[in-house]
Amino acid sequence: MSNPTAPSTAEHARDSRWCGLFRMVVAGALGVAGTLVVVSAWSASAAPGDVDTTFVPTAGCRLVDTRPGPNNIGDRTTPLGAEETHTIAVHGSNGECTGSLAIPADATGVALNATAVGATTASNIRIYPANLTDPPLLSNLNVAAGAPPTPNKVDVQLSPDGALTAYNFRGKVHLVLDVVGYYTNSSLVALSAAAGSPGPAGPAGPAGPAGPAGVVELSHGFGPMFANNPLATIIERLGDRVNVITISGFSVLAHSPLVGPMSMAGTDYALSTVTYCMDPEPSEGFVAGVTVRAGAGTTSELLVSDTAVRTAAGCYELIVDDDAPRRGVIVEFVIDGSESGDSVSFFGLSSTWTPID
Repeated sequence: MSNPTAPSTAEHARDSRWCGLFRMVVAGALGVAGTLVVVSAWSASAAPGDVDTTFVPTAGCRLVDTRPGPNNIGDRTTPLGAEETHTIAVHGSNGECTGSLAIPADATGVALNATAVGATTASNIRIYPANLTDPPLLSNLNVAAGAPPTPNKVDVQLSPDGALTAYNFRGKVHLVLDVVGYYTNSSLVALSAAAGSPGPAGPAGPAGPAGPAGVVELSHGFGPMFANNPLATIIERLGDRVNVITISGFSVLAHSPLVGPMSMAGTDYALSTVTYCMDPEPSEGFVAGVTVRAGAGTTSELLVSDTAVRTAAGCYELIVDDDAPRRGVIVEFVIDGSESGDSVSFFGLSSTWTPID
């Protein structure tokens, strides 16, 4: 590496390609398994073995700063010269990596933030295991003359005695190295045991607010019934759902009050629609009037009235659009059977209720 000329475009391209290759080689050599995660559900037989390499992130510490004065960290206060190397101990307590941030003796590599400061000419910096005889033909950090501090993320394997070497290609440049984590051959099980068992679960937090109430649909069922059957038979089939019943247009067939979802989750509801379904026989039609009233009596507030004669089987919806909370409503049907054999083979009733803000 004695070429005094500035690196060409091709050299820079080669540096970039070698840089990528170097990172892949280092990653392969380290066998990176990923960030440490303690999972109590793992068993020793299912966990990775001791040959696996695990990345352990740290809070970060400054290992080296070659700048003189108050910034200086380590045993060097001068920039790296052209083709000069500087070997740095990593295992143990070095620079500001002391106490809980000291790098353990079983660390096989470190993750660094490498920064070049005050380069006097275009150059590249190479960081590699200290036991290598020659610098590798690749760069970890490319710098330009007069450029502001230039950082890059570097993963580097350590020598067996836990050291690394930094090499500068041309000119002079100061170097700052910050450790952000290390790699170890300890398995995840060993690291999990060292981390200790998890503490007890904390108390559950308060329940969140209830979501907004939505429209509720209720099915009230009713039927089957026959208008030409004796009164006792109809009451027996419908039980207490029938208040009044007559045959062939004399009076009304009235259902008991329908109760909506009042005060569900603290929300009051008002009646929105009533839908009834029928299957008349024969096709002349039967229902001559349907009324919906508030409360439980026929003299209570009228909410909606439908006087249409229905001539076809099907379901018919009455729009109520009530705006008051209701404890219940009553639905009345006038069954106008013009022939003694007329019948209604099924009556179904459903309703929708809208929350009142």
